[in-house]
Amino acid sequence: MRIYLPPRATAGAPKRSIGTFMARILVLGGDGFCGWPTSLYLSGRGHEVRIVDNLSRRKIDVELEVESLTPIRPLSVRLAAWKELSGKDIPFETFTVGQNYHRLVTLLRDMRPDVVIHFAEQRAAPYSMKSPSHKRYTVNNNLNATNDVLCAIVESKLDVHLVHLGTMGVYGYGTAGMTSLSSTIFRAGRSTSSWKSNR
Repeated sequence: MRIYLPPRATAGAPKRSIGTFMARILVLGGDGFCGWPTSLYLSGRGHEVRIVDNLSRRKIDVELEVESLTPIRPLSVRLAAWKELSGKDIPFETFTVGQNYHRLVTLLRDMRPDVVIHFAEQRAAPYSMKSPSHKRYTVNNNLNATNDVLCAIVESKLDVHLVHLGTMGVYGYGTAGMTSLSSTIFRAGRSTSSWKSNR
């Protein structure tokens, strides 16, 4: 993954060439199976990365009494290992994106990221079908998280590029003719979508 962004049009800011831009990147869901390797990759490429995660994937594993085939160390241990290996820090904050809106807005204003990568969704279809409460949790968490990310970017008044990879087009829509996978990149005021239809 390469991050190519135009330099910010800020008065007095030094000009940076597109190919060498080192971005400030906020990874939502950065402890997850997509977020963690993405965070390491971008940090290793020299970008300034910060993770937000509510550790729900770990809590769900405890609830279901399951473990990953590959042992997953606590996030603090993973971050310390990355620091020892690379010499780079990845700051981490714990909160739920779809519930702590003002904290998200404050973080955006304080960090002023160039890019927000949004992976903060409950990803497991079997979990979402376990019971009515699990279904409601999944829909509430995933839709509110995405809505709050979009609203927070607008409220922060920052020129932020948003990359979103989510699962809400997958669960429960097979007979409704809706998309089964959607990935949208919002870039410089435009959106580019690619999707695969169930039909």
